[in-house]
Amino acid sequence: MKKLLTILFAVALGLNLSAQDDCGSGTIWDAETSKCVPDPENCGAGTYWNYLESQCLPFDNCPEDLDNDGLVAVSDLLLLLSAYSDVCLMVGGCTDYDATNFDPNADFDDGSCVLTVLGCMSEFACNYLAEATEDDGTCDFFTTDLFEENEALLIGSSSFLNGCPDGIDVWDDNEVVLDYSGGPPILVFSGDDAAYLLEEFGESSGAVILQVLQNSTLSFCENLMYISNETFTFPAIPWNGSSFEIELLFDMYLAPAGTALGCGDSQACNFTPCLFSENELCEYAVTGFDCNGNCFVDTDGDGICDE
Repeated sequence: MKKLLTILFAVALGLNLSAQDDCGSGTIWDAETSKCVPDPENCGAGTYWNYLESQCLPFDNCPEDLDNDGLVAVSDLLLLLSAYSDVCLMVGGCTDYDATNFDPNADFDDGSCVLTVLGCMSEFACNYLAEATEDDGTCDFFTTDLFEENEALLIGSSSFLNGCPDGIDVWDDNEVVLDYSGGPPILVFSGDDAAYLLEEFGESSGAVILQVLQNSTLSFCENLMYISNETFTFPAIPWNGSSFEIELLFDMYLAPAGTALGCGDSQACNFTPCLFSENELCEYAVTGFDCNGNCFVDTDGDGICDE
């Protein structure tokens, strides 16, 4: 009788009881859609039961299922809440907006900021700024008051024959020009200068000296001179009172063209040690007389030389 009533009720509602009985394994009857649908308990691996769509869907479509058990439940909420107890790693970097390496993702400033500092970046300029990150074109290679910037230089070699360890001989009284057109000044040698170098120091040594000087830049900062090239940098060369002595190049000297010249021959009457010397300036006594005009031989003392 009960079964009959159920059938009659189903007929009245338009239900298909035979279809419910025909749902296969892994499916159940869904009264809302009046059809067999997958059983939520039988969703396969990697899927979960979506109640809104009444079907099994891949886990990728359910980011809220944190434990990947196919259900969004209290266990997923507990996993989410537990994440708040973790310590997030802080990222260091430069937080200065004006720095060249500003990092918008940095959580704290780690002292690595590189600020743009304008200044002279040439190490051999008188106003070299070690902190500069960008050259501003202000490098100054001449700040001395010892001579004028456009003044030529006398170049000479050490002479130990004139009785003064600091005495020097001018190389044929040649003036070497300083060229400032390319930035740091360079020495411009004439053919006569080059020829003298090769003659004075020999072909080998003279060629080395010429090559070093021709390929070097100079700077004059107060009482110091600096010489540098691509392969070697000379120590700072101090002013010795009359010139710059380049000890590493056979005690060569550079001095302003206006430097006082003297006679470098100790036998001359006007011998002037410790100055730039040029033997053409030497003055000698007449034979038989000293530099003051006195006779070397006057046996009778009458003031008249015997010879």
